[in-house]
Amino acid sequence: MKSVRTGAVNEVDVVETERPAPGPRDALVRIRACGICGTDVASC
Repeated sequence: MKSVRTGAVNEVDVVETERPAPGPRDALVRIRACGICGTDVASC
């Protein structure tokens, strides 16, 4: 699955990760859309 990772200032990467296995008290949800605020990128 694809995941977004923030790193250095002004650095955002889309990476492939393994799908997590939910535990007995967890739920796995599918995200259809998300947004990243400019302050999220600048504060890393």
